[in-house]
Amino acid sequence: MKLKSSILFLFVVCSFSKLSAQTNDQTLFTIGGTPVTVGEFRYIYEKNNASDKNLYNEKSVKEYLNLYVNFKLKVMEAHAEGLDTLPKFKSEFLKYRSQLAQPYLTDREVTSNLLNEAYNRKKYEVRASHILFPVGPEASPKDTLAAYNQAMAVRDSILKGADFEKMARKYSKDPSVAANGGNLGYFTVFQMIYPFESAVYNLGDSGSISMPVRTNFGFHIVKITGKMPYRGDILVRHILINAPATESQEKQKLAKDKIDSIYSLLKRGASFSDLAKQYSENAQSKNNGGELPRFNDFSPQIPQAFKDHAFALKHDNDFSEPFRFEAGWDIIQRIDIKPMPEQKDVEEELKQKVSRDSRSEKSRDAALAKFKSDLKFKEAHNALSKFSKYADTSLIHGHWIKNSGLSAKTVMFSFGGKKYSQADFADYILKAQAADRFSNVDFALRQYLTSYENREIYSFVDANLEKNHPEFKNVANEYKEGILLFDITDKKVWGKAMSDTTGLKKFFDDNRAKYQWKERADAAIYDLRDAGDVQNVKSELEKGLAADSVASHHIRKDPLSLNFKTGYFERGENKILDTVPWTIGLHDAGLINKRYYLVKIKKLIPPGEKQLADVKGMVIADYQDYLEKQWLSDLRKQYPVVVNDAVVSQLIKK
Repeated sequence: MKLKSSILFLFVVCSFSKLSAQTNDQTLFTIGGTPVTVGEFRYIYEKNNASDKNLYNEKSVKEYLNLYVNFKLKVMEAHAEGLDTLPKFKSEFLKYRSQLAQPYLTDREVTSNLLNEAYNRKKYEVRASHILFPVGPEASPKDTLAAYNQAMAVRDSILKGADFEKMARKYSKDPSVAANGGNLGYFTVFQMIYPFESAVYNLGDSGSISMPVRTNFGFHIVKITGKMPYRGDILVRHILINAPATESQEKQKLAKDKIDSIYSLLKRGASFSDLAKQYSENAQSKNNGGELPRFNDFSPQIPQAFKDHAFALKHDNDFSEPFRFEAGWDIIQRIDIKPMPEQKDVEEELKQKVSRDSRSEKSRDAALAKFKSDLKFKEAHNALSKFSKYADTSLIHGHWIKNSGLSAKTVMFSFGGKKYSQADFADYILKAQAADRFSNVDFALRQYLTSYENREIYSFVDANLEKNHPEFKNVANEYKEGILLFDITDKKVWGKAMSDTTGLKKFFDDNRAKYQWKERADAAIYDLRDAGDVQNVKSELEKGLAADSVASHHIRKDPLSLNFKTGYFERGENKILDTVPWTIGLHDAGLINKRYYLVKIKKLIPPGEKQLADVKGMVIADYQDYLEKQWLSDLRKQYPVVVNDAVVSQLIKK
């Protein structure tokens, strides 16, 4: 089945670009009387052909125009069938639109500075210890000052020579202090809350002590105890012999014997890559000589034990001793290590992490300040104090009730020509309140009002993005039409081909000549280490022993002696099988790429028709193509397409 991403890739490109100056409102074509302008076509044509050096040549324009007409026909049908009104569509589109809107709802300069900062911090891993003096964000000024003064007093003692770890064990309220004495170990950017991370990275040399640092947890005294450069992105190859702990003792021993045999060959100078291809049991890497995608200290998919052994290798081409980890036994060979990547190469990754991290609040706050200025935001004088007489402790317990004295005319704040009243704010609190979120009524009211103001400002700006930013409108519409295209194509083609068993069977019967077996062989193929192994296996097979029994016997005796494959093979499917005569019996294929091969052909099956079950996936794909062509033909009859050839000619560069 075709994937949704392929459709979105064709018609939806995430980058923002502006229409060229030549865009105009001329009608390029109509579908069922509905016009499509030159500007609409040119916008998407230029985005999806940006790398084409022959932009606007006749062949390119006409081919893409045909694709675009088909696209618009399908989208028109999606609208006609009401797919744009379904909850599933609305939910998915709003999710995409929300992602697209983010750059417009933050301060791009601040975001850029945060990206630069994160990249520079990523160059180092730091180790730190801390002492926590808890005080919540809602604490009174008196309690906040008391916690700060205690932190300063402890800091002064440390600067005068007191042992940091002892002071941490005595004063810190971090629950982990009993186990670690305040030592947090090594970490890097994004692994601690932002204010704490900044405090550590802004300290100087190892041993430096910070001033009290405020976070949502309280005040921290921080000591930097180590700093080391990023270890880089390492490229390795490996040989894995599977041996999970659930396997029997016999299989565990066999795996250990096999990895030890491979290690002995490596020490005698055998090619690591060749041995990985022959013996590694990692299906994803073995055919590539055991090579893995490049990784670093912070690659979550790589087990820590594997990383530690990889980074312990000092030189390119060094290999480790066999080591045990979750999956089994492994040997690693270092290929190379690359230093810190360029910022442009990790820009998208950093953007995602910044957007999910508390540091993104800096960018949102800067944008919010600009929005408030542009929209002439104003909070009414004493708005909160007037409201507070209607609030009591029920507010912090989550069961506050709206008082009838709250006025729909008394303004709390205003912006963009709209006023928000006490009654509006009360309605917001009724929905937003929760038990035990805050411990102070005045603090809770301020938090609720700030949250309400910010929500309304962002909602206003968001709702007007299409109006104020034409490039956003274009990209959002691309996503909308891309989703509709997928949904209608799934309904008319992909899903139908999967569920229409009667139609699929008829299509298969009408096209049987296309689905034919070539001649096949029921065969066993032995991939052997040396000539002696060939002679032993050949001798046993000639005695009439079963093919799989012979293979099992030799593997148990010597895990590296052979690899074995059996099954039905078409002509042209297996290179080794195709080197020997296709006759029943035992054939010696000889030495191929430093390995010896024997082939035992048990049975030959002549060419013939395949059954639907044999090729169902291929038939479904062909049936989808058939349904799509038929559907497009019907759409062109239902919604006649009229192309303005004169306007098309004007687009083509002579």
